[in-house]
Amino acid sequence: LRGKYFFVIMAAIFPVISLIGFIPSYVAMNAGEFNIHWSAHVHGALMVGWLIIYILQSWLALKNNFKFHRTLGLYSVALGIIIWCSMGTASARALIGYKPLIDSFLFDVLVIQLYGMLVFGLFFTWGILLRKNGAAHKRLLFLATLVLMQAAIDRIHLLQVGLLPFVCLDLFLIPLFIYDKITLKRIHPITWTGLMVYIVAQATVIATFGSLAWHTFWFNLVSKFY
Repeated sequence: LRGKYFFVIMAAIFPVISLIGFIPSYVAMNAGEFNIHWSAHVHGALMVGWLIIYILQSWLALKNNFKFHRTLGLYSVALGIIIWCSMGTASARALIGYKPLIDSFLFDVLVIQLYGMLVFGLFFTWGILLRKNGAAHKRLLFLATLVLMQAAIDRIHLLQVGLLPFVCLDLFLIPLFIYDKITLKRIHPITWTGLMVYIVAQATVIATFGSLAWHTFWFNLVSKFY
């Protein structure tokens, strides 16, 4: 029974993080402080749907209801693909819609958004390919869902200090390492791979953030659509 409820508990924590991060933004929007394009609302609804399905899938796996788990998995594959596309669409719409100048912070936001797309896409696709390997599959879907929390963590004001948002996200990998050690007596290769991918991706974001070359490239690309 050791670690039996681990993935269900983690799945339940993710919506809490999302609420903490995004509620202030929606309160400010309702107060008229800024407007959000309808596409962002659609993107948000898709993310909520993903978190709900992730909780359900974790619970179904816990209860060994693999028949329904596989059926729901077909819908989650379609949703995951749509979410990946919506991440790119929302990023592109923000850049074109706000018509940023070359020194705009939106180009730095873009590198974080692309990091999320890359990591989610990698682990989501890998998780689907290894769906028959239960141990790898559940870890890969955990890693794919975890990176979606970056947007919520980035919006928590108390955490908006230097690299703290990345550090806070990475802290959620510690329970996975502990879970592996307790249940397997070793660290699963997927867990090690996840850590390395997160570190490399985040290091790339840090190295690119504020880069004039990065700003120039994207400004020249998107300014054609202003």
